[in-house]
Amino acid sequence: MAVCRRPSNTLPPAADPLNADLRGLVRLHIQAGSSELLLADALRLAHRAATAHVPVELRISAHMQHVFQNFRGLLSEADMAVQAAGNFLASHRPPHS
Repeated sequence: MAVCRRPSNTLPPAADPLNADLRGLVRLHIQAGSSELLLADALRLAHRAATAHVPVELRISAHMQHVFQNFRGLLSEADMAVQAAGNFLASHRPPHS
C-alpha cells in the first residue's frame, strides 16, 4: 500500500493558513464535520487563530463528512451550517454608509 504525502513547505505562507502568521486576521467562522477528512486541520486552524488573538467560531457537526454543507435542503445539519455561516456574515457586515 502506497502512501501519498504532500511535500512540506510547498506553499507560500499566505496560501497556507496552517503555517501562516495569523496575527491581525479578521474573525473566522470554521465549520467541519466530526467525520471530516480535514477535521484535524480545522481544529489546528482554530487553535492557531485563538492563540494569535483572532476571534474564531468553530462549529463541528456530528457525523458529517467533508463539504456536507453541499447537502443543504437534504440534511438538517447542512441547513443549520449554512444558516450559521449566513448569520456569522450578517453579524459581521460593515455598517452601511
